[in-house]
Amino acid sequence: MMAVWFLILLLAVLAGASAVALGVRAAAPGPGTANGPRWGLLVLPAASVGVLLALAVAVWFGFMAWHMVTGGGFAWMPHMRGFGVQAPSTPVTSDASAVTVRMTGNAFVPSDLSIRAGTTVTWVNDDPVPHSATARDGSWDTGLFGRGESRSLTFSRPGEWAYYCLIHPWMTAVIRVAG
Repeated sequence: MMAVWFLILLLAVLAGASAVALGVRAAAPGPGTANGPRWGLLVLPAASVGVLLALAVAVWFGFMAWHMVTGGGFAWMPHMRGFGVQAPSTPVTSDASAVTVRMTGNAFVPSDLSIRAGTTVTWVNDDPVPHSATARDGSWDTGLFGRGESRSLTFSRPGEWAYYCLIHPWMTAVIRVAG
């Protein structure tokens, strides 16, 4: 399905470029005839080509938005599987002094974590795209980091922190800290 949309976009762009480069049949006197048509170069105004290109891009992005809203995600791109869909997570409670949250499939795993005050949480990015862990209330932020990198934060006071990824806002999770 995606290949079909890409082909339509490509053909629209090529059709606009071909009309400019190859010319179309223009009504003008031809050799040997008084008023016969001949092949001539018809240069489309740059605005017309721009409109065609803008239309093709709008169709492309419209399809992408529709695909995301209907829950299709980007499963056709292996590196983007799970894009737009938060993975379900069973609440995890840990008494350990250090806990790891993995960023995989464009989701935080686990996405519901209960820990004790003083616990250090380490986020590890397993995805090929950068992620962050950013508190909804703005109280903390790991900053963006890439595949294979990690960031840590120690939670010293009780409370509940909902957080998300800055560039993938559907990636959400919560950390509950007990005293």
